[in-house]
Amino acid sequence: MTGELPVPALPSATMMLLRQRETVEILMVKRGKEAFFGSALVFPGGKLDAHDQSEDWTELLEGAAELDGLERALRVAGWRELYEETGLLPFAKADAMPPGEQDFAGLVRGLGQKLPLGGMVPFARWITPSRAPKRFDTYFYLCALDGDDAVCDGFETVAAEWISPRKALELGEARERLLLFPTKAQLRRLAEHESIEAIFAAARANVVVPIEPRPVKRDGRIFITIPPGLGYAICEDEFIKG
Repeated sequence: MTGELPVPALPSATMMLLRQRETVEILMVKRGKEAFFGSALVFPGGKLDAHDQSEDWTELLEGAAELDGLERALRVAGWRELYEETGLLPFAKADAMPPGEQDFAGLVRGLGQKLPLGGMVPFARWITPSRAPKRFDTYFYLCALDGDDAVCDGFETVAAEWISPRKALELGEARERLLLFPTKAQLRRLAEHESIEAIFAAARANVVVPIEPRPVKRDGRIFITIPPGLGYAICEDEFIKG
């Protein structure tokens, strides 16, 4: 409605988990039909919660000394969401944790471990368009983890797969997977490189700026667009509901 202020964009973290096989593979999960972005193939992640900012984490982190409070909390949220959705951790593997059923800091403490925040490399930051009814300010992080098979929680995520970025894009083009524009945009950047080392080097050399896509109606179709010159070869994509 004209004159209404946009709803706040909630700080969120997305984990782009990489491993090297014959080619680079990334962990992707399929959202449950009733979850937000239902049925889409996405990277694990979710919104920040109060426990991610707790002082309980002070002695449970590595590589956090140079991080401000928000950046620290976002990286904690990334690991928590990864664990809730896949059961994967940097130092252990367990069944996926249903949201809210366990104190994540207590879990890490009980394992006698610390979350490694220093190895997470900022990759991108995308903000949901201002007219959307539900908005996220999403920080994307690269992380190398040669994980085992993921264990999905059955609601937020119903399937998981390690897949090369190029293959994921091919499946999206063939409509065998539902890929949203922000996901496709990151996959295209990953697909430019042949190794994890090259991906990390390019990410470290890149300055992350917030990107807010904009919907544009043209010839009766809706396109999601971003400004040129931000490191993405393709700056628009047709919006197609899954």
